[in-house]
Amino acid sequence: MNCFRRVLMLISILFLPAVYSVGQTTGDASKTEPKPNSHIKSKYNKSKDETTVTLKTLQLSGSMNREVTRESEVGQLDLDLYFAHPGQQLTKPAEAVTLTFKGTQKNQLWQRGQNLIAVLNDQTALLLGTTSYKSNSQTFYFEELMAISVPYDAVRKIADAKTLAFQLGSRNVRIKDDQLEDIRALVAKMSP
Repeated sequence: MNCFRRVLMLISILFLPAVYSVGQTTGDASKTEPKPNSHIKSKYNKSKDETTVTLKTLQLSGSMNREVTRESEVGQLDLDLYFAHPGQQLTKPAEAVTLTFKGTQKNQLWQRGQNLIAVLNDQTALLLGTTSYKSNSQTFYFEELMAISVPYDAVRKIADAKTLAFQLGSRNVRIKDDQLEDIRALVAKMSP
């Protein structure tokens, strides 16, 4: 039994440094290569010779409901971001990102296009413009779509911010840190 313990201890002493050094080299390699973002999808349309790069839908309702007393007044608010470029490979920076806010609730809440302002680092306001507006009546709810095209320079400022919130009409919607990281990853794909 005592001999068995000594052999186990000897094996662990010999192999522990090797396992530790292998773990460190793989950790260093991940720091030099950019980590792929599974929330971003690219789709090439051969007939149009155009590639659309889309970020997974960001759910914003939790960020907005804090200011409303009854959650049923707000419903669901999501944000979709995408950009398109000619060809399969990006040869020059994409011109703009389209932001589409999608509200789903029992009653129409927005009813028209809204002014959209990006609030960067809780202090700088970046006026993005007025969204377009489209409403679809479903069986038990309304779906309201508000879209706007944001130029590359403005999107770059948004990606460089430490914190981000959108002022959509009278509603303040704070973007979570992990969502901002996804937006940064999408913006990074906008230039070759």
